[in-house]
Amino acid sequence: MLRFIFLGIMLCSSTLAAEKVDMIVFSYDRPMQLFSCLESAEKYFSGVNEIHVVYRTSNQAYDSAYTIVWKRFPYVKTHRQGGNPKADFQPLVLEAFYSSPCPYVMFAVDDIIVTDYVDLGSCIDAMEVYKAWGFFLRLGKNITYSYSYNHTIPIPAGKNLPNNLFLWQFPKGVSNWGYPNSLDMTLYRKKSLKKFFEKEIVPNPNQFEAIWDRKYKSDKEKGLCFTQSKIVNIPLNIVNTVFRNRNSNIFTPLELLAKFQAGLKIDISQFYKIENRSPQEEATPRFISR
Repeated sequence: MLRFIFLGIMLCSSTLAAEKVDMIVFSYDRPMQLFSCLESAEKYFSGVNEIHVVYRTSNQAYDSAYTIVWKRFPYVKTHRQGGNPKADFQPLVLEAFYSSPCPYVMFAVDDIIVTDYVDLGSCIDAMEVYKAWGFFLRLGKNITYSYSYNHTIPIPAGKNLPNNLFLWQFPKGVSNWGYPNSLDMTLYRKKSLKKFFEKEIVPNPNQFEAIWDRKYKSDKEKGLCFTQSKIVNIPLNIVNTVFRNRNSNIFTPLELLAKFQAGLKIDISQFYKIENRSPQEEATPRFISR
């Protein structure tokens, strides 16, 4: 009981939340989505140390659009892939990963939007108190459906904790709840990825996640999340050619590029405290002037 009371005080006041988190975002030909990802992180996150974007483009038009993003978010550290993206992806990721001594990291893809306020320092505190493998911002008790596989999923048996936290073991979860290694804004200790980066060659974000999950998954680990998820992935289109993930195909990358070039952005307020039932949620975004 005293432990719970202490943790409650700690998470509310963040008196021990001195640690921060580095964020590494992956983007390819999606300046519109990346703008929304960064804007929502800026608005709703506290406790971010450095933000890095590892990105690539297919032509000059996308390069010019990304320049608009960098002007809006000048503090973002950019790592541009060149003509051989399979070869330079991992070196650029490691450059971002080791750029600061911050011991915590979370990865993100560009079509994620943060949907509520989060003190990441408090998430770190909770991870250490409960010895969790990671803190999963994409999960919560509202997540009862897998968009990727189009079926319902049960909430695993777990423990409700103070401050609207939920703790579970991965063997008791299926689908999203049994997937410990994710690039969708999950907080990890950097030391947990050291062995992976030392032994594996990863040519792109999709294979990064697939190899990491397949070869470096421990069934003994525990996951931690809020009872309500704090991010959502809006799958408007596909730009990768590795895995044909499900998406809504509402807009092509070129259509979104044209809207971005016309001075528009996605209205992130549309997704504030959204009641999503999957980490991925189809939605037609509103566009407003930047």
